[in-house]
Amino acid sequence: MVTMNEAAANISQELDIIQMQRWPILVVYSPPQHSDEELRNHLNELGAIYDSHKEPYVLVLDARSGRRPSATQRKIQSEFREKYDAHVKQFCRGTAFVTNSELLKGAATAMVWVKQPSTTTKFFTNIDEAMVWAEEQLKG
Repeated sequence: MVTMNEAAANISQELDIIQMQRWPILVVYSPPQHSDEELRNHLNELGAIYDSHKEPYVLVLDARSGRRPSATQRKIQSEFREKYDAHVKQFCRGTAFVTNSELLKGAATAMVWVKQPSTTTKFFTNIDEAMVWAEEQLKG
């Protein structure tokens, strides 16, 4: 029997949503479309990574192909952030949010206003610049 975390990992690996090849830089891609259940699966996998990696890292969220999350999806994301807030405060050295969309940037900014992020969050339009910034955060 496949557990929920294994199923989530399989789905994300197929879609290449979560990439750890550059660890301790954790890269998460936002797919162009995903259902609420797919979002929960991706977040379950991300939670499994957080649970098993207790060391400094930087998160790069690449939302260039993503779309604005629905109200339900924003709630799911908010609940996930609450659940892992202590982990993020302890281990995450920063979050780079990459988007070309002013609409997505506005939605992310609004979410930051609702709940102050646990780490430094910086917005980028270029993934290479975000990766350079992420590497700098790990040095400091």
